[in-house]
Amino acid sequence: MKKIAKRALCALLACTTIAGAGVGLAACDDSNNETVQLVIGVQQTTGNNYNSMCNLLDALKEELNFDYTTVLVDRNADAALSTYQNQLIAGAQGIITMVDVDASTTRAIIEDCEEYGAYYAGYMTDFANTFANNDSAQAANVEYIMNSDAMLGAVTDGDIVRDGGTRGEFLFDAIVETDSRVVTLARAPLYAYPVAATAIARFKELVEEYNATHDDDFTIVESVGAADDGALEIGFSMQNVPDATVQQWARDGVEAVIAVNSLGKKILTNVQTSAPDIDIYQIGWDDNIISAFPDTIKTLCQTPAETIIYPLIRVLNAVRGNTYDDEPAEKEDTLISGQYIYLTSAEDLEKARTSCMNFAEGNSVEYSLISVEEVKSLLAGEEGASFQKLVDTISSWTSENVLG
Repeated sequence: MKKIAKRALCALLACTTIAGAGVGLAACDDSNNETVQLVIGVQQTTGNNYNSMCNLLDALKEELNFDYTTVLVDRNADAALSTYQNQLIAGAQGIITMVDVDASTTRAIIEDCEEYGAYYAGYMTDFANTFANNDSAQAANVEYIMNSDAMLGAVTDGDIVRDGGTRGEFLFDAIVETDSRVVTLARAPLYAYPVAATAIARFKELVEEYNATHDDDFTIVESVGAADDGALEIGFSMQNVPDATVQQWARDGVEAVIAVNSLGKKILTNVQTSAPDIDIYQIGWDDNIISAFPDTIKTLCQTPAETIIYPLIRVLNAVRGNTYDDEPAEKEDTLISGQYIYLTSAEDLEKARTSCMNFAEGNSVEYSLISVEEVKSLLAGEEGASFQKLVDTISSWTSENVLG
């Protein structure tokens, strides 16, 4: 705890200096006057979600009195740990991360946060390596994390391993309305996106239910290609989509690819060349595939960047020593779900352009789902603010509400 003591001493010296200048010691008693230093760990520094997130944070930081730095975080555990350690040494009081590393590394980050008096929260991640970890070898690490005041929870990117499947349900509901019945499944590696297994399992479950009561059965074609960790049981993995794989789909009569991650660009290139009649259903968004929507790319989806307000508010509250009257008693309840905005038509896209900053031209904060004043009103200590109100706000950003 030496570093916490050092920080407290520096704060005391600063206050004494201010008092000597005639401002008065009382000025240091209001922690809300402190500009909170945050670090946002991201997977990429381009794209509409990143731009939207930064635009919103820039609009909020003066009113909510914080500043932030974004850093690229490697999925390599040692690299991620080193990145966050350097930021804590530089004075970060809160870490908001999009990257879910293994439980042992998360524990190391949490221990560093405790040493520096900082906090840790997740953005567009379900922290599955902690909140849904059944590995007995990691039990002690998970228990430590879940008992730490430095762990503040996370908001997911629309699905959650422990009770998920919503993306699998959406993709099934979208394709069952068409004539396509011969499909193949695609996902990114499970170590990076474990929720994909839940989504695919739910999709297959719905296929089995459908086939039991209908004559036009679905057929799921097993794909060849780059596979990992029992891929054929839960959908095959692809980092790249070679032309040979697409040609195999065509030979096997595949009519649609069900991609449960944002794989549109990787699949689209070779599909358009080798098998242009194959449709692509995917969870995700990529500006480079909009021209193919909704002709070849049949579905698009993204969780609004505005969900960043959940970890932001959690960290600001904690740093300033503020809590809600209904603060969750169980750590599991600090993991909440974001809401996907699903697009299935050109009309949906047109509506989204003017109703959600993720999809708006230039990702202008003008189209944010929440105003600066509304975000401020959700901070602990504000009249009427509560944890449930914060959760309900994010839960309200559904496709139905956003697209009207």
